[in-house]
Amino acid sequence: SSGATGWGWEDVLPYFRRLECDLDFGGEFHGTNGPLPIKRVRQSDWSGFIRAISDAYDALGLHFRPDFNGAFGDGYSVVPLTSRNGHRVSSAMAYLSETVRSRRNLTILSETTVARLTFLGTTVTGVETENKSGVQSYSASCVILCAGALHSPAILMRSGIGPAKELVQFGIPIVADLKGVGQNLQEHPTICVSAYLKPADRLSPGVSEYIQMHARYSSGYEGCPSTDMAISTVAKSSWHPLGRRLGTLAVWVNRSYSTGTVALKGSSHKIEPEVDFNWLSDKRDAER
Repeated sequence: SSGATGWGWEDVLPYFRRLECDLDFGGEFHGTNGPLPIKRVRQSDWSGFIRAISDAYDALGLHFRPDFNGAFGDGYSVVPLTSRNGHRVSSAMAYLSETVRSRRNLTILSETTVARLTFLGTTVTGVETENKSGVQSYSASCVILCAGALHSPAILMRSGIGPAKELVQFGIPIVADLKGVGQNLQEHPTICVSAYLKPADRLSPGVSEYIQMHARYSSGYEGCPSTDMAISTVAKSSWHPLGRRLGTLAVWVNRSYSTGTVALKGSSHKIEPEVDFNWLSDKRDAER
């Protein structure tokens, strides 16, 4: 867990179950009453390209798993998607219904940037934002910062929470000297290989879900766990006419070890942070 106590499998599974309404599977790994609909592309809707890849997997001994989000292990399967009537359902679409949007205690600010957190001593009291109307501050007894893996640490550092040695050079007052903020950034290094497909092997008419199959396999590389690699098979590689004629294999290191950083280049929220994923810096990632 790398020190993230309370974020283990048993801890987070109830929340994943709570958010989803799985239209294909039930049981201990799947939710049935959540706002996010989960469905899969049926094998009968696979394009010829996808079927050919599945035949190759079978020949290699990598076999089909009906439920990719069930028992974990090597194999290939149809892809679970947050989809309804052929269209992706985002978190906003799922959660921000008309009923929710009409709540008196909810205000949604579009085209607004969070500049920094505000403090009374070391207690967070709210946020400072900016939009076309200018700068505005909001106070609250509870503040939840959820701005993704890149902008969450950037907002913390602009607010004075982070490695003091780096923040003082931008004149940012130090609230808490925490050297780990902006460190240990991880992502999956990926290589995509595409090919021009014959008309009969392209995405089937009437099917919009283009990421149709995932596979997991074990590299067997020393120092790496089993089921550490992954491949997505994409039946349509882009939305333009050429993309509809291309199939893609996206191969990535599913359990990566290289770590990178997010660093400030200035104190203003208008200056994007410098992001260095430092891919392949760990030999295990590079070799695989």
